[in-house]
Amino acid sequence: MKLAIIHKEKCKPLVCGHECKKYCPVEKKDADSCVVVDSKAHIDENTCVGCAICVKRCPFGAIDIINLPSVSEDDLVHRYRDNGFALYGLPTPKEGSVLGLLGRNGIGKSTAVKLLSGTEKINLGKKEVSDEEIKKFFKGNEILRYFESLDKKKVSYKPQNLSQLAVDVKVTDLLLERGSKKDILKLAERLGVSHVLENKMNKLSGGELQKIAILAASLSDSDVYFFDEPLAFLDIGERLRVSDFIKELGKGKSVVVVEHDLLILGYLTDYLNIFFGGQGAFGTVSGVKSSKEGVNAYLKGFLKEENMRIRDKALSFNFTKNPVMSGAKIAEWPAFDLKFASGFELKVDAGEIHENHVIGILGKNGTGKTSYGRRTWHTL
Repeated sequence: MKLAIIHKEKCKPLVCGHECKKYCPVEKKDADSCVVVDSKAHIDENTCVGCAICVKRCPFGAIDIINLPSVSEDDLVHRYRDNGFALYGLPTPKEGSVLGLLGRNGIGKSTAVKLLSGTEKINLGKKEVSDEEIKKFFKGNEILRYFESLDKKKVSYKPQNLSQLAVDVKVTDLLLERGSKKDILKLAERLGVSHVLENKMNKLSGGELQKIAILAASLSDSDVYFFDEPLAFLDIGERLRVSDFIKELGKGKSVVVVEHDLLILGYLTDYLNIFFGGQGAFGTVSGVKSSKEGVNAYLKGFLKEENMRIRDKALSFNFTKNPVMSGAKIAEWPAFDLKFASGFELKVDAGEIHENHVIGILGKNGTGKTSYGRRTWHTL
């Protein structure tokens, strides 16, 4: 199986000699066709033989031919019902390290966490599967030792979905079901949530609820910790606080973290696996990579060791400022002050918006970003 990539911005059929079609060996056969050139070149991946001659012959470097490793049913680890989502491969947690799982939503990260934590049993794509079949499937792999000792390990799991925690119960009462009051007070101070311990769970903000969920998962002295998107709803300061907390928690333990924040993921984890495939259809797991190497490969969209392109173009954050292209002024707002009954006060300087501008609002939670946005919008 292969993937043919045409970089549209580089493809210039009007000024080239159509070398991609001219030198393609498939095109030299009367019965077959591989390359079609009109406004842009198009390569039929079904008839392409993967010779990559077109890659070398294209004068503008507009073509990439990536040979994909075939996905075999023999590699199927888990599947949700017939014709449901399928997961091929699993990452392997290591003791004393923080493992990161990186990839788009709907690609199998949370499924992998459920399988590794034991909250869901591996089915190998079958309706019924025995433990012996699972052992045979993973025979010779490091992850087999992990599963063989899983029933002897204590596991903590912080789920992605926190909606079930927003109940009419006091925070302390809920946490006392997981650990002692002494440990609760210690961890609450470490996570900066001591002030909400007497509040009801359904009265907490998203960030507060997230940190309470992390606290709850951390109360038991576990051997393996799973944190599924632990940084959602948190500002950058709190993300660093939680990351430091998880790193400290993971000393001598196995920690698995699912996260989308690439900057923090590189800071928090020791190594990672990249998930790729078809959203909602199937997921495949890359080999283990160092955090820096993995994040860079994900941004480039190409996994070198697997010879796999997971995106048709690299992600770039090089936004060059160009005042000439800023555009005409669309609107402006005057300086204003806002005072609330709680005593909070917000002071805003005058500002304006131009065409082609994207204005970011940055700051900690509770410092007035939402109030600023609402008042400015009404002013406009």
